[in-house]
Amino acid sequence: MRTHENPRALAVYIGHSFGGLLLERAVSEATASQIALATISDREAEAAATANANSKEASDKQTIARHTADQRADLVIFVNPAGAATEAKQMLDFLTANGYRYQPNVPPSANGPSSDPEEDRPLFVSLTSTADLATKVAMPIGHWWPDVKFIASGSFRTLGQKDESKKYDLECFDPHKDHPYSWLKTKQDGAVDQSSYYMSTAPHMPILQSHEMLKTIGANQMEVASTGQKITVSTDAIAQCDPNLFDKTLHIISTFRLHDTQTCFAVQERPNRCNGTPYWLMEIDPDVVPNHSTIFTQRFIHFLIDTYFKPQGNPCSASIRG
Repeated sequence: MRTHENPRALAVYIGHSFGGLLLERAVSEATASQIALATISDREAEAAATANANSKEASDKQTIARHTADQRADLVIFVNPAGAATEAKQMLDFLTANGYRYQPNVPPSANGPSSDPEEDRPLFVSLTSTADLATKVAMPIGHWWPDVKFIASGSFRTLGQKDESKKYDLECFDPHKDHPYSWLKTKQDGAVDQSSYYMSTAPHMPILQSHEMLKTIGANQMEVASTGQKITVSTDAIAQCDPNLFDKTLHIISTFRLHDTQTCFAVQERPNRCNGTPYWLMEIDPDVVPNHSTIFTQRFIHFLIDTYFKPQGNPCSASIRG
């Protein structure tokens, strides 16, 4: 709240590894409560304004909504988080169920979130290096025996259950699609049992990833960090490292160039993603984060600034709109 007394200031939290797990547990429930309260106040204000354009009640409700928004961070970043994906999925389910969109650059006076996809920004960001062996290998090894016991005791929910309390379908939400909501209910759809979430961190799970990082590997070719897929792109787009020059079907949201090697990178919306919420998850190239612990380098800092604080080339404003 003290930070937001300055309209130009941003409150940003960053947690690394186990610190990411602690931060997620600390802020997720509080943020969900604040989002719910602000949303209710917004809707009540709109209803009051519709009934009486000069209503003091509408003004009071809008004040409550803005005050509630000022109590939360503008952005929360988890780097190589050590927590299981079961931690993140609770917040993802909440954001999906509410169809929540985070648009900090939309003026507070606007009537609800804009329909423009370019206005959508992340409230949470969870990033992990493809070379992070601590979360990719060590964490699943550590969770193996507890996982066996949870499965044996019937604690984990599974796919294909008729009993609603035992099934583990995944609801998808992407406001950039014509039909924002869908369900993954079978393995053929890509859905997985609750045990799979416990055995992986969230940004390592393709089913939860919202974005992908592309790295230049040729004059007109880029590679997806998480899958190794090769994508042919415009030579001018790579040469100028300009998101506006990429094919629009790639849905590039930002680009950045390493200050030392001058390699061009791009961040795109993951094709056919299930997660289109303001909780962005992705794997990043080892050139940006080489391992589990080497994170706060000049390369990583430039990546954060160019990707999350300069949407469409403009600094992210401090206003929040749910």
